[in-house]
Amino acid sequence: MKVLISIFLSLTFFLPGASGNLTVDHVCILDIDGCRRDALYGLLSYSPELVPNLAELVYGPGERGQYCAVINATTIFPSYTFNCQAGIFTGCDTKTHGIPGNDFFNRLTGEDYGFSGGCIMRMEDILGSYEYKLLFTEDKDFNPCGWVTEKITDPGHEAYGGLANRTLQVPTLYDYASINGLESLIVFNMYSSIAHNEDPNITWLSPTDEDLCTYILDEGYEYDQAMMDRLLETLYGYGYEGDTPPEIITTYFAGHDHYCHYNDNAQEWYLINFIDPWVGDIVSAFKSLGIYNTSLFTILTDHGQSNVIENDEHSIIMEDELEDVVESYGPWPFGHFDVYDFWDYLFGDDFSAYVGLNGGAGHVYLRNLDTEDWTDFPFYEDIEGVAEAIKNAWRSLGDGEKNRKIELILVRDAMGGGDGWNTPYRVFKGEGQPTVDLAEYLEMHSSEFPFINGVELITNSTSVLSGDILILPSYLDGYYVDEELENEHGSLYGHDIYVPLIFAGPPLAGRGIHRPTGSITDIAPTIASFLGFEMDDCDGKPLFNLVGQHSQR
Repeated sequence: MKVLISIFLSLTFFLPGASGNLTVDHVCILDIDGCRRDALYGLLSYSPELVPNLAELVYGPGERGQYCAVINATTIFPSYTFNCQAGIFTGCDTKTHGIPGNDFFNRLTGEDYGFSGGCIMRMEDILGSYEYKLLFTEDKDFNPCGWVTEKITDPGHEAYGGLANRTLQVPTLYDYASINGLESLIVFNMYSSIAHNEDPNITWLSPTDEDLCTYILDEGYEYDQAMMDRLLETLYGYGYEGDTPPEIITTYFAGHDHYCHYNDNAQEWYLINFIDPWVGDIVSAFKSLGIYNTSLFTILTDHGQSNVIENDEHSIIMEDELEDVVESYGPWPFGHFDVYDFWDYLFGDDFSAYVGLNGGAGHVYLRNLDTEDWTDFPFYEDIEGVAEAIKNAWRSLGDGEKNRKIELILVRDAMGGGDGWNTPYRVFKGEGQPTVDLAEYLEMHSSEFPFINGVELITNSTSVLSGDILILPSYLDGYYVDEELENEHGSLYGHDIYVPLIFAGPPLAGRGIHRPTGSITDIAPTIASFLGFEMDDCDGKPLFNLVGQHSQR
């Protein structure tokens, strides 16, 4: 039996990759949203017969295989979809690319974003990410897809080219590729280009509004099937026209994460019954087009998933708890802060606090109460007051130290911390005790908080777009800041942070290369190196000492 990697036993071998040049004309990115490392690596290692198409792609005909695999690849924080997908395709950390989660507040512009649910279900943000504007809704209480939309064609519209793209602060892999004369095809992913549909080298196929409704109402695989239909139709279309497909082709299986959120023990089932057959269809298309032998396939994900407890007790959300807790700070009965809620969203009312919900992490943003200006640093005494209210709301049932629902509260004094919005978070203990350096605290309590790269990941997510208070729920006990789900992500724990990452295909024939560590921010510069160009301004670096040579068309 061929073994890619064991995640249950210590690694006992390492095959260094021979440096040298490869002929790589195309890179196909197989982006499986929310895929756990143990699920994919376990199948490839111990049951490759259950995923024959993936196994053939990775192992090839030889004994050594045709792959470069990262053993302990990690994602960024919070381990949530929109910021992690941005990390993949920009090669940048959260603080650099400017997307701190699915649900966040931009204090510089006063805009709130709910790319996928969050404290308020902002349907216009979800639709806007795929270049649709919401005209009005019908029967909203009975039909969550009772909306009327219109495709955005006005270059002056805030979501022209996609709202998520417009929110990015740095270029994408595809932008760099275009500068180097290469073309890209992106199917259903939310990120394509900061050029806002003006780059002829970048083709972005976004889902239709009906596809998005399928995603919301159905099982997830119907949505992925719609993506595959568009992809294969487009690929074979190049063959019919006698054209060569673009050098970079991205396929985005968003339905995998969606399905597994609501179904326990579904990861392997989805990979076996859907992802693997679809990979077979893609490989067949590449062979039919005559490009398979010089194509590299990147098998990746944005984050993992963890089992949580699906009930109201463990789901910490705005309507039930967080809004009242934050607003409890201050003189009764009004408090100091008004938290953004559905009524503020509906009527455009003023608010002075925002809570961003991202599964294993919650960001609390506070306004300066004197100037009433979001761009001014809030007063630290207010940050302490709200943090104390959060701590006191969920005291443990006995130990008096660790909260029952919230395991860690982090705060920063941007006004007096010396580095403004980039001031490091410190651990809040409350009851008049001084805050503690995060690295020092986690070292002292490593058994209590077995985070993966906790200090580094939190530091790399700290910016003007992150909250003044960071809430980490008691995740291993099944608590999370989101609606009721069976599986969730967003935390600093292993099942969320460790991700599968494999580069495979005929150009790597005869190589079975394992790298011990890497990050999703390394993916874009690695792909660039295989295609013969560089991404010098991103946070990630190429993972392997293998340089690609691109054949001229």
